[in-house]
Formats: sequence, structure tokens, C-alpha cells
Amino acid sequence: MSSKVITVTMFIPVDGEERAANWKAVKLLPAVYRLDNEEYAVKKLQIPVTYAAVDDVVPKIWSEKPTLVIHIGFHESIEAVTVEKCASSSGYHRLDFVNKCLPCDEITINSSGSILETKLDVHTIAAELCLSCSNKMDSFLCEYMYLRSLDIDPSRTLFIHVPNVVGSYTSEETRDVLYQVLDRCMRQLDTKEKLQSNSNK
Repeated sequence: MSSKVITVTMFIPVDGEERAANWKAVKLLPAVYRLDNEEYAVKKLQIPVTYAAVDDVVPKIWSEKPTLVIHIGFHESIEAVTVEKCASSSGYHRLDFVNKCLPCDEITINSSGSILETKLDVHTIAAELCLSCSNKMDSFLCEYMYLRSLDIDPSRTLFIHVPNVVGSYTSEETRDVLYQVLDRCMRQLDTKEKLQSNSNK
């Protein structure tokens, strides 16, 4: 298996067939992604719906030095797949699924500023694939996970919200959209690396 890794995460379905169907879409992603002559193992992880799990898992993900990390979450109020641009470090006062909350709704981060943005060009991705693009999440676990990853490496992190696949998409259709977003991200990163390589010559 390739030593290069793309990590895709989704919270463990705790209730409802729509969440299970979305996880099925993630599982349907190929095990290997290929770009030019390079192969990347696609690692799919389920995360418990708790703040403690996010604090535990996110650093472990990045310790493996992945090329790209895509977090995926279910959002029952949207009708289309949505790429998220940023995450806030404040407003976290809701209980997680084990009735735990953070000690403070203002999160301490290493980066400067209270809003962290991905450096991937989400507007171009959304336009090319006819997806929605959002700059406002809901200060819950999806945003908290995005914040933690953005604080480590905003150049290689993206969050995607998916709607109810039972009503809007099939798992296969959702898989196809997720793959296209992943592919756009990887091509952006590949272009940046080639430009940096040429500038150093």
C-alpha cells in the first residue's frame, strides 16, 4: 500500500438511516486514489460524536502526515452538498452525545485570529461542481473538528456537509460528489507543489 495517505472522516452514525447512508457513501470511496503516477491510500475513519474523541483523533490523524484531510458531516437542514470555508474558535456551548461540553466556549488555538479558513480554493471547487459554499457553521462538533484540523494545517484540510441522502441523493451519488471534491483538492495541492518546486529551481 502507498505510504501517501488521504484521510476521510465521518462521525459514527448514532441514529437514523440517513446518517448510515452517508457513512455508506464514504465507505464507497475507492481505497486508492491515483493522480498522474502517484498513488494515495484513502483511509476512512469513523469518529465518535464527542468532543473528547475529536481531541484524541485529530492529532493522531495529522501525526501520520496525510496529504489531505477531508472531514464529512451530516446536516439535516441543507439540500445540497456544501463545502465549508472556515471555522470559528468561539460559541461551543452545546452538549455532545455523551452529555459533555467543553470547559469554555472560547477555544484556545495556536493560529492567530478567531476564524480559521482553509487555504484550499473552495469557491472554485463549489463553482466547478455546482455545490454550495458556506462560511458559517453551527458551533458544534463538525465545526470543532474542522477548527482543530485547520489549526494544524489549513492548506490540506476541508470540511464537507452532506444532506439527507435518503431524500436528496443515493449513497452512490453522494460518493461520486465526494470523490470529485477530493479530486479537485488533490489537483490544487499538486499544482501548488509544482509551482513551489519550479520557483526553487
